[in-house]
Amino acid sequence: MNLSRFAGEALVVNVRRGVVHREDVEDLGIRDKCVLFKTEPRDASIAGDPMISEDCAKALGALRPRLVGIDQLSVDRMDDETMPVHRLLIAAGVTILEGLDLSQVKPGDGYFLVALPLRIRAGDGSPVRAALLQW
Repeated sequence: MNLSRFAGEALVVNVRRGVVHREDVEDLGIRDKCVLFKTEPRDASIAGDPMISEDCAKALGALRPRLVGIDQLSVDRMDDETMPVHRLLIAAGVTILEGLDLSQVKPGDGYFLVALPLRIRAGDGSPVRAALLQW
């Protein structure tokens, strides 16, 4: 993958409902930006839901962000081996970054993200050292 996909202007979006929905992203102006979702602690009643809804993943594909990141272990439900949200985002050319620590980050823009992956032959993912810089 082109390393430019892993660096760029970033926007941190606070998600209070546990799951990111289409209406959370529609009016953000995110084309070619890194969009990072900061989630609230999850309620036990939504533990089986994905972190990003499939409808939202489709909208993100159309909005064309450079990268979508989240402070959870997966954008999909952990028990869903079909990984529909991953598949929708990847098919749209959207890079996925998971497991971020956004606990000390305030929502908003004015950030620059650098999260370069290791080069792993035949890998489908990589650890990164993510740095979110204010600018």
